[in-house]
Amino acid sequence: MINLANRQFIFHQSFFVSLLTILVVALFTRLGFWQLNRAEEKKLIANTIEQQQQKRPLKIYPTNQSLLEDNRLEFRQVELTGYFEPKHQFFLDNKKYQGKAGYEVITPFRLNNSQQRILINRGWVSIGKSRDDIPLIETPLEKINLLGRVKLPKENHFRPGISNPAEHLGGIWLYLDLDYFSQLADYSVYPPVILLDKNSQYGFVRNWPKFKAKTQMHFAYALQWFAFAFFTLLTYLWFGLARNTKKELKSHD
Repeated sequence: MINLANRQFIFHQSFFVSLLTILVVALFTRLGFWQLNRAEEKKLIANTIEQQQQKRPLKIYPTNQSLLEDNRLEFRQVELTGYFEPKHQFFLDNKKYQGKAGYEVITPFRLNNSQQRILINRGWVSIGKSRDDIPLIETPLEKINLLGRVKLPKENHFRPGISNPAEHLGGIWLYLDLDYFSQLADYSVYPPVILLDKNSQYGFVRNWPKFKAKTQMHFAYALQWFAFAFFTLLTYLWFGLARNTKKELKSHD
């Protein structure tokens, strides 16, 4: 019983309502902290990208090629020497540029004095008049130097109901799957894909998206979830308090 200025209150709520309120408040609170953690993760990624971009391009030699297996190299610019292998070149479908449909050209690149390959994303090309006609791509066969940014492909980037991105090497692929590519090509490739530098003469349209942390959005979502938790608890307390007069209380006694 609570006595406030001669007004007496009795708090009463059922066990089920109390348990449900605890669960809902806990859920909203956890979602709020999850959004705060997401904001910190995005901030960390943004800082990592900035630090990597400030570094000088890393020259890849036969003696340090294993660095391409290190995930910490993501976003770093690297300089490669080797040969394009257009035989296993393919196109990633459903890529748009300025509202136009097209493909991204993916060409394997064999590193100099090595049998190791890495995939190069050479940029966007238009579909053309028909999807039945694969774009004609000019690819140099001589030894060249490339500059590009390391990008780790998204895992499990598949479409529902489609087990493989394509039926064979070359042609049009629905999504990028490095393991599947290695099975078809009969050779392995390094984990990242290299986004070809926009100033390289060996690519096409390269308007690579910049990472946006959007931390303010996550803070706003966190505040929203915490507000939900607060008002849920406030509603529980409000409906749980029943005001009674002294006479009514004595009658119950």
